Amino acid sequence: MSIAFSFFFFLMIRRPPRSTLSSSSAASDVYKRQELESLVDFKEGYHLGPDLPEGHPHRNPTLFAPNVYPNPRFQAALGDYYDCVREFSDQMFRIFALSLNLSEHHFDQMVGDGMDSLNCLHYPPLLDQRSTQQMGIGSHTDFECFTLLAQHGQTETGGLEILRAPNDPWVRMPAVDGGYVVNIGDLLARWSNDRFKSTVHRARNPTEPGHHRYSMAFFRCCNYDTTVSSLDQCSPAMYPPVRAGEHMLKRISDANNANNL
Repeated sequence: MSIAFSFFFFLMIRRPPRSTLSSSSAASDVYKRQELESLVDFKEGYHLGPDLPEGHPHRNPTLFAPNVYPNPRFQAALGDYYDCVREFSDQMFRIFALSLNLSEHHFDQMVGDGMDSLNCLHYPPLLDQRSTQQMGIGSHTDFECFTLLAQHGQTETGGLEILRAPNDPWVRMPAVDGGYVVNIGDLLARWSNDRFKSTVHRARNPTEPGHHRYSMAFFRCCNYDTTVSSLDQCSPAMYPPVRAGEHMLKRISDANNANNL
């Protein structure tokens, strides 16, 4: 992890930060309203995903594209990290399966060619106090099954915050060296019938001069054509069945439409 972070840091300091549009979407009307009232997210990032060839049955041109690397050393470092964190996420799927009283390998055939992605993110310091509503990324839930978030360095201000319930205060999640934050995504919430609920979260920029926040978020998903429906045999389903790829495309479209308002 440290090698990949080091290469990412080197890239980031070569140019000034800029505001980028968020690809997030709110979990409910209250979260969506919060997001629309916020300013454009203040962050920058590098995006990496699986290289599925054209003609692959699970490839969609909106969700899959060739990766572009700045140089071979960066490709090697980040590629190694991607492979390791994906292997770790395979183990996480098996843990989730056992926790839902399923066979350990229940999800294996449904996630082998998933719509996964890795985001390397940089949140520069917010020094002009432009607005109390300015966020690194606004409140949202992740579209996929779950996210493995590695955070580099602890700052006194800013960072990841989670919301347990709409009327609860936001809770700041500290960066733990060598550890991951696991955020539950929408598809695992559907599969588990909300036994595992989507994590509503946001990120604030540091406000200390010279302090930058860096993180690497690995979004683990399932195959495009996987039908996701409740695995709970004891309670009524809280969500209708959905094809995973159609769910992803709708969430992306909703987020883009919200950003254009």
